[in-house]
Amino acid sequence: MTQPALVVVFSDIHVNSTAGLLPPKVRRDDGSTHLANKGQRWLWKQYLALWADVAERKAQLGARCIVVFNGDGPDRNKHSGGYDLIVVSRADIVRWTVAVLEPAKAVADTFIINRGTPAHEGGTGELAELVAQQMDAMPDPETGNSSWYFPQLNINDKRFYCGHRPVSNTRQENTRNAGAKRTAFDYWAAFHRMGDPIPDVMTFSHVHHVEQGEHDGLYVRYTPAWKLCDAYGHSAGYSGKLEPVGAWIYTVRDGEITHKLWKRQPPAVKAVKV
Repeated sequence: MTQPALVVVFSDIHVNSTAGLLPPKVRRDDGSTHLANKGQRWLWKQYLALWADVAERKAQLGARCIVVFNGDGPDRNKHSGGYDLIVVSRADIVRWTVAVLEPAKAVADTFIINRGTPAHEGGTGELAELVAQQMDAMPDPETGNSSWYFPQLNINDKRFYCGHRPVSNTRQENTRNAGAKRTAFDYWAAFHRMGDPIPDVMTFSHVHHVEQGEHDGLYVRYTPAWKLCDAYGHSAGYSGKLEPVGAWIYTVRDGEITHKLWKRQPPAVKAVKV
């Protein structure tokens, strides 16, 4: 009997953003201490709860655990001009990202780091590569690099593909899931054109909200982010649209794939009586 597999895909932790994931206390390069803000402390608590739940489920199933971090980990955001960032030191950003990813790696039998957006992680994903090297992540056999661009994995004879950025996206509540459905069709058509096997599951990230879509057996899902609303989000009108944080957890057992969205909803901001 084949050992069950637990596949966990999460993303967009944006370490070094003032709205991103961070331990409660981190050391700066100059020896001083940076303390996480209120929102980050809430994020960290939920993050540790995720990996505790994954460890418990892994033990219950007697499963091997494959964890894919799907991009946008270390953040030196070029879009912000330095605002909403804690430091500019690449050494600090890499060290902090390693610290954030350690709870995920501790549960994993196989740990993969996918590259995210160059504007966040540097051209060719340089910061993601440095993190992956330090963490001894599973290398990409095609390039020999420690980080990937597009993991394509055969797990218990099921095909899991992970890409950071989907080809389509929608942000309106009344059209939610339309982007994932378009992405499912687009890849289904592309794989047919190329004569390649159709994956069972494709998981994307980057857009910071959950979507699900399917076309002729190809299932596409978008991961939630581990980042709260930053200055850009507020300016774009998303202040009141709180998206959950979390991860997609897949179980491959007896030739079948089941899925679960592990999520936690950020607390709503209370109205101020004036």
